[in-house]
Amino acid sequence: MSRVITWLIRFFLFIAIVILLLYGTWIMPQLLQPPSESLPAGSKNLIEIQNEYRKIFVQIIGGIAILYGLYLTNRRTKAIEDRARSLENNVRVTEEGQITERFTRAVEQIGNEKLEVRLGGIYALERIAKDSKKDYWTIMEILTAFVRENSPTDLEENDKNEDYSQDISNDKEKSSKTKEKIRTDIQAILSVIGRRREWHKTIEPTYINLPATNLSSADLRGAYLCGANLGGSNLKGSDLDQADLSHAYLEESNLSEASLRKACLYKSELHQANLSKTYFWEADMREACLIDTNAQQVTFFKANLSGANLGAADLRGASFYDADLQNTDFWGANLLRTKGLTLKQLSEVKTLYEAKLDSKLKKEVKKNYPYLLAKLEEHE
Repeated sequence: MSRVITWLIRFFLFIAIVILLLYGTWIMPQLLQPPSESLPAGSKNLIEIQNEYRKIFVQIIGGIAILYGLYLTNRRTKAIEDRARSLENNVRVTEEGQITERFTRAVEQIGNEKLEVRLGGIYALERIAKDSKKDYWTIMEILTAFVRENSPTDLEENDKNEDYSQDISNDKEKSSKTKEKIRTDIQAILSVIGRRREWHKTIEPTYINLPATNLSSADLRGAYLCGANLGGSNLKGSDLDQADLSHAYLEESNLSEASLRKACLYKSELHQANLSKTYFWEADMREACLIDTNAQQVTFFKANLSGANLGAADLRGASFYDADLQNTDFWGANLLRTKGLTLKQLSEVKTLYEAKLDSKLKKEVKKNYPYLLAKLEEHE
């Protein structure tokens, strides 16, 4: 019915336009023309005057038609834009519905008893995190919560007072006995966390939260863990080569026998951590806090420890070959039986007050740099 009315309106509109055109081009010029007897001699004849009226009328009608055409074009453009927005909204709603469905199914999968199903859920959540910025951080929290609940730290394994000073001959035997393989699903989650996209890093509201977790023997090579909370975690024997741990919180964590070659630990917090036999080859440890750490037999080969604080650290048997020790704080540290530690390196440190040094090295320091053995005002 509505179509019939529309066509009728269009028909009558067409008739009205035709009548208007006939009136404007035929009748109106005749009504507007002056009487022939009133025309002065030599002026245009009546036909010419009528034609002038007709031209003006046609120009007016043409202008109106152009304006109307522009109006219709604008309406069509807006209609197309509205349809595009509506389609876009429909697509977005559909995609969000699909993501919600995928998200729910993936969360159910990671709670499954079968390992392969859990792995499928973990990687499905990673894919969703890449596709949806809105769900990204929620997924990170779910994955880290899974690790915290399913791989808690055994506090006995984090004993930072373990003494390695007299245990050198049985290193391999001891390492083979204590090293355990990390669960496959836990390792999968750590891999997902470690390879987060660059753009994801800029939208994270806070840091990765994995305190008091058992991550021993984990593969975290190149992982992005900037600012991560790993306090009290067991990372014994883990591979953290080239990992970004800048500003990370690792207080009372166990990093013994871990490998952190070329890792970044800029301004990281390692207070009271177990660093025995840990490898920090060429690591960036500027301004890191290693106060009261167990760092026996640790390797600082070419590590940058400038501005770091190793106050009261147990560094017996540690290796300092080519390490950068500018402005490093060794107040009360135990530096007995260290390797590669030279007088030149010690000349650049902040303080050696109450530090334990091998007798020969201590004599050289006392002779050449006695101020390093004096108490600093900040230690008052």
